[in-house]
Parts: sequence; structure tokens; C-alpha cells
Amino acid sequence: MALTADTPRAYELGNINELPVKGSTKIYEGAAVGDAAAGYVRGLVAGDPFRGFAQRQADNSSGSDGDIKVKVITEGLIRLTITGIAITDVGKPVYASADGTFTLTAGSNSLIGYVHRYVTTNTCIVAFSDSVIASANLSTLDSKVVSLSTIISANLSTGDSKDASQSALISNHESRMASHSI
Repeated sequence: MALTADTPRAYELGNINELPVKGSTKIYEGAAVGDAAAGYVRGLVAGDPFRGFAQRQADNSSGSDGDIKVKVITEGLIRLTITGIAITDVGKPVYASADGTFTLTAGSNSLIGYVHRYVTTNTCIVAFSDSVIASANLSTLDSKVVSLSTIISANLSTGDSKDASQSALISNHESRMASHSI
């Protein structure tokens, strides 16, 4: 329906979110925040999907799941300490093994962003985003996309337009599946 009067709306900044805190949990200001499952967050533990950095402390240590919320910054640039960081590490992925421990080692750690700028020994600026989760989840589809692209290229080079168009349909279907899995 078209508006016929002023309609004030509540707006939120695009890079701030409020998330329900897991029961018996205290999240400190500046902590990397991870999804502890079932939609509740905690100070990140290796393997948790990254949700952002806590803007202020959220103490739910005597509460149940979701009794309070934590305000998180979900996207931006942050100054972090990463042992052994070098000027040549710009662009490399950054992982968290705990809410305040960051590394360039993937292992079972959680991807949080990329080195944006080297500052000094053991210090850099990291570009982070909770949407990194989506791209990390899609990385398992990368090999399918590469193999489908190879099929399409091979079919086009042999002049087999029927196979090429079928391959293009499969590729389109795979990308639709990928967009729905986010």
C-alpha cells in the first residue's frame, strides 16, 4: 500500500547486530564472538562460526540462554595482535582459536577476516566480516564450480554445443543451490 503519511521507522547501522548470549556465559568487550549453536553466542571457541566483535561486555553468567544480548560489530577494520605477522602477510586469511587469540594458521580455527595492513611487529589491521562465514561455507562448492567450468570449456572447445548448454544448465543449478545454502 502506498504511504499517505509520514512513517517513522527504526533504523540500525548495517555493521552492528544484537545477538542472544548463551546461558552461563560472559563475553568481554573486544572479544571475538562465535555462534555456540542453536543461535546463541559466546566468546569464540575454535571452530565456532564468527559473528563479530563484542562492542561491550555482556554478562549472562547467571542467566539462561538468551536472557541478555550482546552488541557486536559485524564488519570493519580492527587492530589485532598476531604473533609473527610480517609485512608480506597482507591479504592472508586470519583465524581465531579463542575470543582473544588470532593466528594465520587455519587448522580447526575460525576464519574471521584478512590482513588488511601491517602495522608493526606482531600487530596488523584486519578486515573482518561475519559474512566471511558465508564464503567459507561456499568454499566446499569451489571444486564443483571449477570442475563444471572445465566441462563447459572442454565442451565448447570441441564444438559440442548440446553438451556445453547442458553443462551451463548444471552450473547454473549449482550456483542456485549455493545461494540457498547461505
